Amino acid sequence: MSEKSPSSLVRMLMVLDFFTEAKPIWSVEDIARKLEVSIPTCYRYMKMLVESGWLTHQSESCYTFGPRILVMDYYVRQSDPVLCASAPLMQELVAKTGFECVLSAFYGDQVLDSHHEKSNGKTFLSYGRGMPRPLFQGGAPKVILAHLPTRKLRKIYDGHAEELKKSGMPEDWNGFRAYYQGIKKQGFYYSAGELESHLGALSVPIEKQGQPGVWGAMSLVAELSRFEVVDFLKMKEMLEGATRSISYNLV
Repeated sequence: MSEKSPSSLVRMLMVLDFFTEAKPIWSVEDIARKLEVSIPTCYRYMKMLVESGWLTHQSESCYTFGPRILVMDYYVRQSDPVLCASAPLMQELVAKTGFECVLSAFYGDQVLDSHHEKSNGKTFLSYGRGMPRPLFQGGAPKVILAHLPTRKLRKIYDGHAEELKKSGMPEDWNGFRAYYQGIKKQGFYYSAGELESHLGALSVPIEKQGQPGVWGAMSLVAELSRFEVVDFLKMKEMLEGATRSISYNLV
């Protein structure tokens, strides 16, 4: 039995996934080719997406993201319960430590940063809100993946073989699973120069109360030289205290 083709609505919404940092502008011809639809059909999709504000004209037949994206991002910032519960505590951590604080979460099969509280220092994070993080590098992705149910972790393992191979992580399933079980048991992860050679990140999970999984992860980020002269255990206790408070507020 053949698989059903996507509906017109699904095809139209698929267009939004085509736009990336590497390719922020798409022509009608390229979209039609990728969707495997006719040019007239593609123009109808584009017309609806432009009228609803999701896309805007870059030129006569080329498109990029529209103003509706900005509006929705504003609504998310105002209504995301994890972000609303986390932001005040992140500000406190920054004030007490002088480090930067980053909130990250798992969406589909991507780890994204959803909020960043900056310090007065010069940390220069290259990752920002909404930018997908490498799945197998850095503190936040590792503590988040460590708390995934085994079935979801296996799906990540099976679906990202090339990225896994480049990461230096264990490539066999048993070794891969054991690696994350170790992080979960430890309760935190310290990333030393994994994403950016001059930066360290101490990350802990924001656990869900009374159910498996996590809401996300919170990280304190600073230059490696600063981590070398601070009370690491004290920093970890402060971070864990903040994430416990967030977890309780989200019950």
